Amino acid sequence: MAYSASWFVFPGGSAQGPSKAAVRSMSDELRRELAGQRTLVTSVHLGAADTATTNGSHVPGMAPADVAHAALDGIEADALEVVIDEFTVMAKASPRRSSSWSENDA
Repeated sequence: MAYSASWFVFPGGSAQGPSKAAVRSMSDELRRELAGQRTLVTSVHLGAADTATTNGSHVPGMAPADVAHAALDGIEADALEVVIDEFTVMAKASPRRSSSWSENDA
């Protein structure tokens, strides 16, 4: 699970963002290494799941069962990457992937 933090740095996420980016990068490299033996490596990305970790936070989470179903659907479809929720789709597509960015930074 790489989460949207692999593409999007949020306030207070200076440790989580790079660690999730490393998960995404490792998945990409493993995919290349294992392609010759036809091993599928699928990375799964989402904003948040509704778990004990997100309880009490302002981040809305998806039901864990919905996350699992979406991930398995992607794997069954031989997807290299599964982007589960709309927030993560937007984070991946964002040209400037930091929530702390402002026009003054340009």
